[in-house]
Amino acid sequence: MAYENNLKKSYATMLKRYEYQENAQSLQKLHKLLPELDRAYIAEPTYAKDLDDLESLKLIYET
Repeated sequence: MAYENNLKKSYATMLKRYEYQENAQSLQKLHKLLPELDRAYIAEPTYAKDLDDLESLKLIYET
């Protein structure tokens, strides 16, 4: 039983580490992408919403 609990904890730690690495890579991509996006289309509602979503995602990854 202790072996199974330790194994589960190890897998949980591994998954957290993987998620952290994925988030770090995504944050790096967002840091490159966001400055390249054209803000001239901000009046387009769908574009503005998507841009806001990307900015929010960046904040989530930074915290």
